[in-house]
Amino acid sequence: MQTVQTQGGHTIALEIRDPLDGGASDLAPVLCVSGGPGLPSSYLHPLVPLLGGRRTIFFDLPGCGASDAPSEPHSYGTDDCVADFCDVVAQLSAKFGLTRAHLLGHSWGGVLALAALLRGRFFEMRLCSLVLLSAGASTTSLLAEARRLREWIRRGEEMRIFKERLAARQQAETLPGAGGLGGPEHAPTEIQQSPYEESMDAAEELFFAKHECRVKPVPDCLRDARNEVSSMYKASRNLESFDVASELAERMGEPAEEAATREGAVEFGTLPVLVLRGEDDFCTQKCVQPVLGTSATMPQKAQLKLVRCACLTAAYRCFWLLTAASLDLLPSSEEGIIPEAGHYSFLENPEEFSRQVIAFLERHEAS
Repeated sequence: MQTVQTQGGHTIALEIRDPLDGGASDLAPVLCVSGGPGLPSSYLHPLVPLLGGRRTIFFDLPGCGASDAPSEPHSYGTDDCVADFCDVVAQLSAKFGLTRAHLLGHSWGGVLALAALLRGRFFEMRLCSLVLLSAGASTTSLLAEARRLREWIRRGEEMRIFKERLAARQQAETLPGAGGLGGPEHAPTEIQQSPYEESMDAAEELFFAKHECRVKPVPDCLRDARNEVSSMYKASRNLESFDVASELAERMGEPAEEAATREGAVEFGTLPVLVLRGEDDFCTQKCVQPVLGTSATMPQKAQLKLVRCACLTAAYRCFWLLTAASLDLLPSSEEGIIPEAGHYSFLENPEEFSRQVIAFLERHEAS
């Protein structure tokens, strides 16, 4: 493990992992930005064998993992995160001689990566591409979609529990006993939760199993990281709400000559971007749309073609497939969906994740 010092006085722990198969030294490494906020970067370590023989760089933000906590944690906000991240990039260039890299940001880390590219100065570092993994331009939309999906599941669970209890009550009424309620021997031995309370517990479990991580048991790296989430990030509302959608929209419509005046800034019109998420991810199409279609000069909106595929099975079920048949998006943006995966697709479907990401990185290795 290495450390670098930021201008804000924070000691940041970073780790440069060589590929397990030896890899090729001439390939641009991948700099990974973890999510949460507050998750240590260790949960991203399974990415190492999935990136096509590239070196992989991980780092922990202040207060996370092996990095020191800020001296005034309650005042530490998103602007501080951006500044520290840009300092890490600068140190990778100055201290370790890194001249180019691919950037991969997961969830909240993807929003941080976008903010850093919009506001930061990357000195001698040349960015080959950006992978936004289960990330859009706003944590607000991510949290809103997660709440919506949780409530959808909770309502379904509440109805299921209500029906089960109603059926049990109706059955009890047919049993002999006082009042037609089955007598005291059939009464519950302890006070039951209300259907609402019980549905809340069930919904959280079902939400995680479908929209976050389908792997059972939960992989050690993810379980440990979730148990080690920095309390500083849990308590800080300054870090939870992170929105760069409007800023991104403004930059996408910026004239090229104006963009050229920004020292070290990334030209978003030409930066190759892969927006990748699981098919059951709570990072939905609504979350990623600002990244895919924010350009003021975009000739037309994305056109999605619905293709109905009727599959003749015993139950004659029909499946609807949503395909990007005619996507008029930003010239350098691509969208990818990982089947049978939620928010942690690299853990849930590593083969398909690796196939899509490697293909993208190889196309933009010399960007």
